[in-house]
Amino acid sequence: DIHAPHPHKFALFCNDASLHCYQGVIGQNEGVYIPFSWWHQIESDAQIGSISLSFRWNPYLKIVRNAMLTSSRVANRLISDIVFNECISNTPRYIQNVAPIWRKLFNASTSTSTN
Repeated sequence: DIHAPHPHKFALFCNDASLHCYQGVIGQNEGVYIPFSWWHQIESDAQIGSISLSFRWNPYLKIVRNAMLTSSRVANRLISDIVFNECISNTPRYIQNVAPIWRKLFNASTSTSTN
């Protein structure tokens, strides 16, 4: 619930003072573009309903992927973290916030697939 987010589950959302919320009404035959990685919630009129169609496109995927692959080649964890953070340092702040989560998922999936 975007109106009352759980402070521990969604700490990035709750603790980021730079976030701005936008609200609007979408009429019949209209659409809305939600930029990559934006938190969002859509509420529809129960009488009218809605249809949602998503196209996943991540313009920073190559940068984050290269950061994960490059840092995974470094045996020392501290230096690996520094390499990873340096690789993503030129991405927008919201990408820098979520990239470590993607990295954890990547590391978990690669360690599971090798075991």
